[in-house]
Parts: sequence; structure tokens; C-alpha cells
Amino acid sequence: GEVKAKLHRKPLHWWTLKTATVSRTPTGRYFCSLTFSYPVKARKPVLPTAETTLGLNYSLSHFYVDSQGNRADPPHWFQASAEKLAKLQRRLSRMQQGSKNYREQVRKIQRLHEHIANQRKDFAHQQSRRLADTWDAVCVQDTDLTAVARTIRLGNVLDAGYGLFRLFLQYKLENQGKAYIPVERYFPSAKTCHHCGAIYHDLPAQARRWTCPACGAELDRARNGAENLRDQGLLQFYQTHGAA
Repeated sequence: GEVKAKLHRKPLHWWTLKTATVSRTPTGRYFCSLTFSYPVKARKPVLPTAETTLGLNYSLSHFYVDSQGNRADPPHWFQASAEKLAKLQRRLSRMQQGSKNYREQVRKIQRLHEHIANQRKDFAHQQSRRLADTWDAVCVQDTDLTAVARTIRLGNVLDAGYGLFRLFLQYKLENQGKAYIPVERYFPSAKTCHHCGAIYHDLPAQARRWTCPACGAELDRARNGAENLRDQGLLQFYQTHGAA
């Protein structure tokens, strides 16, 4: 029968329904994802320039640092809820498995995890929307975050949701005819001097600032990397599209 629903977007009468996917979260919330087809006018691609292109450098402590020197600095949602989560799990460990109280405690833990995931997703949506509306192109290094999470022990890499943010940013840019430009993951953005192009192969991993041994420029590691990603991304774009 009919059920109450919150519609995030109402379809128009001339749209054609293609698929309907019903999903259920661990906390018992239901979602129905509808796919419609309808004709749209082709968007004219936006050709980026150096002034309208942004480079984003992934940062464990700041989420990202861009080529303008700005930092995102999101809250660490999982860390903020760690104490509450640990308390709920301790209570669960003292309950009889399968009992009514046990099942209710499991639901409380699931609700907290879902709340953290929603906070992470909301932040990713807000940041990606702001960047997509402001810039004609965004250059992002194709970093393997799963591999980074296995090698870095100083923080929870996956808690920030940077991979989710990249997906949101890509489709929002492309929906506006703008360019999302992934830069090859092994490009030495952090070790390359933005001023002279020299590569400092012996740059220590913990160095936040460094001096170029070739030209003597004083560099902020994160911003310098973002500027290099912007320039490399633009180079890739023009090589692919044959524009200058």
C-alpha cells in the first residue's frame, strides 16, 4: 500500500521511469532510488585556464590543501564519537547475546555508525558543491587511499571520506560541463619545486616545509604539491583536447 516518503526531487510527467532500487540500512531505514531517462541539451564544455583551475592535494591532517593555500579541516567524526561508541560496546559485551536488550543495544551502535557516516557524507557534499560551483576545473591526484591507510598509522585515513568527496566532486563538475582532472598517482607533486621544476628526491616524508636545493625557494609542502597538480592537470587536459 501507500507509505509516507520524503521526496528529494519530484520527477516531471514526461520523464520515463527505468529502474527502482529499494535498500534498507542496518538501522531499519528504507530508501528507494529511482532512475529516469529524459532528453537534455548537451552542455558546452568549459575550457579551463590557469586562473579558473584549482589543484587539490590530499592531506591527512587537513583533508586537502588547495593551490590557493586554503585548507578544509573537517571534524574527525569517528574520533569525536569514539568514547560514546566504546561505552555502548562495553555495555553490549556484558549482555546476553540474542536477548531483547542485546538487540536494542546493537541497534544503538548501528544508529551511531549511521550518524557518523551521514556527517561524513554531508561534509563531502558541501565541499564538492562549493568547489564545483566556483572553479572551471579541479585537478586531483589519483591517490590509492586504501594503500595509504595500510601504511599510515598516525590517523584514520578512511574516516575523513576523501574518496567519497572525489566521487561527488567529479559528477558535480561533469554535470556542469566542467573538467575533473585526475593526475597520475605516482606524479612527484610534493617533491617537485613549483618555481624551477627541480625534483628533490631525498625530501623527508615528515618535512612540512623545505628549501629547493636548485633555486633556493622556500616551499610549503602541501601547497606546493597542489600547485604542481594544477599545472600537471592542465597540461594533461590540453594534451588530450588539443587546446592551448
